[in-house]
Amino acid sequence: NSNVVHSLAVISVFSPPNHDLLHQSFQTVYACHYQGVDALLVIDIKQIESVVSMIPYFKVTPDGELEIPETEHFLMEKIGLDITSLLGKEEDDEGPDKDNMYAGDS
Repeated sequence: NSNVVHSLAVISVFSPPNHDLLHQSFQTVYACHYQGVDALLVIDIKQIESVVSMIPYFKVTPDGELEIPETEHFLMEKIGLDITSLLGKEEDDEGPDKDNMYAGDS
């Protein structure tokens, strides 16, 4: 039938994780290499079991500069919940509430 609709997704396949770093981090840091456009796949969305983000694995040099390799990334789940910790920001509990009153005001 030519009227069948397929929902597709484009995914990028990364290398297996760096085994040494994974072991040293007690299975918490999954550092992988981006393999470029040759590792892009089109799949049916029904094949998706979970969604993760691959974040550039940046390093801070002794001079305080950021070094961002082009192909090194680390896996992060629940990106919306964890990205603020990477930015060094915390939720402001003292900000205005829904009535535009600050916590502790009466």
